[in-house]
Amino acid sequence: MEKQYQQTGNLQVIIGPMFSGKSTYLIKQYNNYKNNGFKCCVVNYIDDNRYDESMLSTHDKMMIPCIKLRELNPILNHDCIDNHDIFFIDEGQFFHDLYDVVFKLTDIYNKIVYVSGLTGDFKREKFGKILDLIPICDNVIKLCAKCNQCQKDAHFSYRLSNEDNQKIIGFSNYIPLCRLCYNILNKNNLN
Repeated sequence: MEKQYQQTGNLQVIIGPMFSGKSTYLIKQYNNYKNNGFKCCVVNYIDDNRYDESMLSTHDKMMIPCIKLRELNPILNHDCIDNHDIFFIDEGQFFHDLYDVVFKLTDIYNKIVYVSGLTGDFKREKFGKILDLIPICDNVIKLCAKCNQCQKDAHFSYRLSNEDNQKIIGFSNYIPLCRLCYNILNKNNLN
């Protein structure tokens, strides 16, 4: 008796600081799958309007079409599930329902899912639910940027403005820093 192939879910988590290429990575994966005939759904957080309101965009202005949502639950409707093979979620740290929706997509609906987001906030603390995906993911890709001060590998996002609110969207408010430069600038701001 011949065995039938059944697609299993798969979760790829892409994390890193600001300017580390997370959205660029997603767009490259999207283009690869799209060019091979897969039906892709791209979701971005509604308040991320970097360069275009209906596109997922990189800082280099590479763009692909996306839907903008405040929460992910709407993509669990049957039309969306039935009409897409792969789901790409950018700015995962902003979605409060990230874990529940991604778990359903991968483990119930057997979909391939890519989620990208920040490793931590500007205080180097957990940001949203993205790190909760690590125990259920198939692969973690941790990207780094170049330190704004010394050009070493940067793993942290440093906020230039003095606001204390965790969620301030806008790339002009942040720079990527290595550990040493982060600690130097942070120490100077604490004094």
